[in-house]
Amino acid sequence: MIQHTPGPWDRRNMGTPTGPSARHEVTGNGRIICRMGGLTKEDYANARLIAAAPEMLALIHRVAFEPVGASDASHATVLEMLTQEARALLARIEGEKS
Repeated sequence: MIQHTPGPWDRRNMGTPTGPSARHEVTGNGRIICRMGGLTKEDYANARLIAAAPEMLALIHRVAFEPVGASDASHATVLEMLTQEARALLARIEGEKS
């Protein structure tokens, strides 16, 4: 499997606030991951979603392959831990503070 650029990835606004040079840039590990134009709410949401990709992948790997919590943790406790992580990630993607 080809590896992606390690996270975390960050989103920042580049260029002027309006006009053709307005854009978002997603970077990670000192590299540009992508550049996107536009200043609509959808453009901001897309940039946040792209920047969260490494965290989403890591959470999916945890759910699918890694034991979570103490060996004596109940299923409910493990589910609650994963739910809290997923909700915090969604809040960051959706532009809320977490």
